[in-house]
Amino acid sequence: MRRGRTPLFEVPYLTPFIAIARAHAEAIAARTYARRTWALEAQRALAIAALRPRPLESTLTELARRLGHWVGMFDAAGALAHEHPAGRVPADRIGELSVRTIELAARGDQAGDSLTAGPDSFALFTLGPTGNLRGTIAVATATLDAEARAVVTSAIAMTGLTLQQNEQLARDRRRLRSELLVTLRRDDPALARTVLGSLPQAPVLVAVAEHGAPADAITQFGDRLRSLSGSRVFDAEAPEGLTICVSNADAGMLDAIAERFGIRLGVSEPAGYDAFSHAHRQAVVALRHGRAGAAHYAATADSSILSALSGDEARLIAEARLAPLRAQEGLIQTLRVWLEHDARFESAARDLGIHRHTLRARVAQASRLLGTDLGTFPARAELWAALLAAG
Repeated sequence: MRRGRTPLFEVPYLTPFIAIARAHAEAIAARTYARRTWALEAQRALAIAALRPRPLESTLTELARRLGHWVGMFDAAGALAHEHPAGRVPADRIGELSVRTIELAARGDQAGDSLTAGPDSFALFTLGPTGNLRGTIAVATATLDAEARAVVTSAIAMTGLTLQQNEQLARDRRRLRSELLVTLRRDDPALARTVLGSLPQAPVLVAVAEHGAPADAITQFGDRLRSLSGSRVFDAEAPEGLTICVSNADAGMLDAIAERFGIRLGVSEPAGYDAFSHAHRQAVVALRHGRAGAAHYAATADSSILSALSGDEARLIAEARLAPLRAQEGLIQTLRVWLEHDARFESAARDLGIHRHTLRARVAQASRLLGTDLGTFPARAELWAALLAAG
């Protein structure tokens, strides 16, 4: 028995077996009754906590006290919104829980999950409906019995209701900021300063995020960065995409946002509020031509004016213009090399490995197919633009 670690009980010989079974059943019933009573009292305490001035924090704090475990709530951006007891979980564990929260939010399904990091184990519960998850509640324990899970479910319901009310306030805030953005795009910051109290210090950078970027999560992340650094961040939704405005001194915030959410941002050059509309247009152009992360307008402008002809409409026109040349194998590549050599036949022919007269014949053939004289600069410029647009 010692080797197997199996408990052994010695019962007097005259004790009836039915008495042993009854005592066991009564002990189980008493324990079940105690746990159910505990669950009812805990749920009542959570309901009272939800009526306090800070209902979200009060509810989660009461949940931690009743469970006897650390409890933390993470928003959809992975930021730790509240914890109790504070500072109990190491920063590296908080980071792992944050990453797992972002993964669950991206998946979008209501689910329970668990995380084991070293000696620590956590149970995670998503907040919000499917497709609109608002974060997670993490409990520092590997297992929860049925009664404890019922208490957590009650806390999730109350937290969800509070978050729903906060969401309505957030929608009103977004509408207000969108209206303020309209005035900023008229190069007039007076109303925005009056309503908000202050704006990011000029000169500012204006950024526009790609469509589909998680606006609420980015706003929460921006608020978190602002609270840590004390810097001002203005964000508002616009038809072109979520617009973010920061001081030029806080340019690193935009890189952090792009990296954190894996999105593209178009970023303007530094500008004053009297040129906000121009900066916003720069951000839209940078977004259109940027490839990944935070694409700055200065880099886009330095690339080439002709690179702006890479839109879908220009590409379709270019493909139609070049269509007569595609029937002749290698003709488009021949013309590209010829133009890259500034329309010089000698050097282009050497590069192509053909005779200069052969190259002249091919250029003449292309002129006939295109119905234009490639001996003129405008025709060659139009052909070069078509080659760039068609890729």
